[in-house]
Amino acid sequence: MSFYIIKTEPNDTRYAYIDGSSGIYDGKIRHPNVKYGRNAISNFENYLEIRSKNLAENIPEADSFVKAEEVSPRFELKYMPRNINYLSINAMALIGAAFQEMGREIFLSKEQLTQTLKNKFKNSVGIEKEEINADILDINKDDKIDVGEYAASILASDMLSRGASEVQLDNIEGNITNDGIRRLSKLFDKKNAKKGERVFNLLHSFFTLDAFKDKFIFDANSTQK
Repeated sequence: MSFYIIKTEPNDTRYAYIDGSSGIYDGKIRHPNVKYGRNAISNFENYLEIRSKNLAENIPEADSFVKAEEVSPRFELKYMPRNINYLSINAMALIGAAFQEMGREIFLSKEQLTQTLKNKFKNSVGIEKEEINADILDINKDDKIDVGEYAASILASDMLSRGASEVQLDNIEGNITNDGIRRLSKLFDKKNAKKGERVFNLLHSFFTLDAFKDKFIFDANSTQK
């Protein structure tokens, strides 16, 4: 499955549901959670491409899903398997998702991060940003952004998908919506530098993302391109 268009009652609204239950990394990535995270982002990229081309005929149909005349701009991206809360996040699925979003790289320069985020905000929610404050994701202050640091931004968009304006860990559920990415984009404004830095540092520290980054890098199969 790549994605489905789900019909919600009673107002007949539609949204795209994307997950990592299957995808291009089936049979390639051994770690099931890394595979799920990477499949989820790959499927999301596929959804964005199809949405941009309005190729509704490529959407699968099933009893609980409907085929839309137009691919819905509203989406829910489930990048962790199973229902989770902040005390039971699937860190390896998270790191796998981060690696995939980073163009399958473990490290990005600040310039590369800036372009990655500009593309993300434009393609997913239509926000064109002239400037990105990349410094706030350089948590380790080594002039580059690693996959663990980038993962903090994914957790932030998850948390912000449920309306949090500050750090509310119990809003983390393992899925991301349009609203979460829109709110994430604001954290990268220079005027919000202190707030953004505080959010990313707390998430990176609380979930020990450095340790999970090292575990991910150690497994060459997980990092194959």
